Amino acid sequence: MKKQRFLLSVGLIASGCAVGYWAARARAAVPSTETLSYSGVLTDTAGAPINGARNVQLQIWDQAMDGNIKCLVGPTALTLTAGAFKMALPPTCTTAVQASPDLWVEVIANGESLGRTKLGAVPYALEAGHALAADVATASTPPTVLRVTDKRSGCPGASAANSDQVAASFNLAKATTVEIKGHNIRNVAGRADLLLVLDGVTVTEDLTYTPVAQWAPAHVSWAGTLAAGAHTASLRAPDANIWGCGEVWGDITVVMH
Repeated sequence: MKKQRFLLSVGLIASGCAVGYWAARARAAVPSTETLSYSGVLTDTAGAPINGARNVQLQIWDQAMDGNIKCLVGPTALTLTAGAFKMALPPTCTTAVQASPDLWVEVIANGESLGRTKLGAVPYALEAGHALAADVATASTPPTVLRVTDKRSGCPGASAANSDQVAASFNLAKATTVEIKGHNIRNVAGRADLLLVLDGVTVTEDLTYTPVAQWAPAHVSWAGTLAAGAHTASLRAPDANIWGCGEVWGDITVVMH
């Protein structure tokens, strides 16, 4: 049987291993003493999200090759919907992640390895259990973490050009250092840009390009000091109806220090 290459969708191209999955980026790393989880999306090599049952295992290593496994999760039988999966990490993984920034995660689906990705290279590969799931937050005891997901239906989701795909509103009692990170995925041939808009002004963007129509991720981030008062951060794009595939793909995380 002819073997297939795989793509690891964090801006890295991986080859040399014979697997038929694409492991999408997975979410949010926020220092925390609480439970962490790892979430992502599996697609086939054509970029279509996989549905149905899959056995998924996570291995966290201390080196990119060889080395030692610092913690192990699964294999766990999961039912994928639009390719999405989410796995809680045990305390040993939480301890390992907090103890060292030099760790690599390997996702194994139905016994097929998708290779290793450095956790530090995937800013939102881990999700803190205490992150807020609301659309609006008020900073209280720092750091306050607000995460809002893309709630549009469809793959891609329906949205007009230059409209909000996902938006997070937050209130600051005083001038505060804020970190904002956003992610989404698009399916189109050619160029597609993801914009991070803060209080109605574009503060940064990520340009993506694929020669054919396929899923590809985009990541945007901004950090700075904001004045007291109400603020809104959102993801937008110049093109309509090409971004998003549910809550696993699209999100904004705001960390108020």
